[in-house]
Amino acid sequence: MNTSYRRCPCCGLNQPVALDATGVTARVCAECTHHQGEQDAKRLAKAKRHEQILRERLAACRASESRARSEAAQARSEAAGAREATASALRSRAQLAARLAEAADESGNHR
Repeated sequence: MNTSYRRCPCCGLNQPVALDATGVTARVCAECTHHQGEQDAKRLAKAKRHEQILRERLAACRASESRARSEAAQARSEAAGAREATASALRSRAQLAARLAEAADESGNHR
């Protein structure tokens, strides 16, 4: 069996050439791959975890945005209702003031 050796850049020892999980020659020896983040399979797993985290955060952001839009629409509706109620009260007050002024004019002088 022809085994080639090379110096591992991590531990500095002459080690047999190692293959990573994808079958590609590993950058470091088999003893050092467990603590190396450079291994393709580990980088892929890390990327998948990050993607899942980002997807969860995106879903949370979208849900939050949807709630905010719904609350804003409800607030606009309530504000429109309050404006209409205020306008109605002012019309009623104006009608009452006009009726009082009319009654005062009709009754003559009450000094």
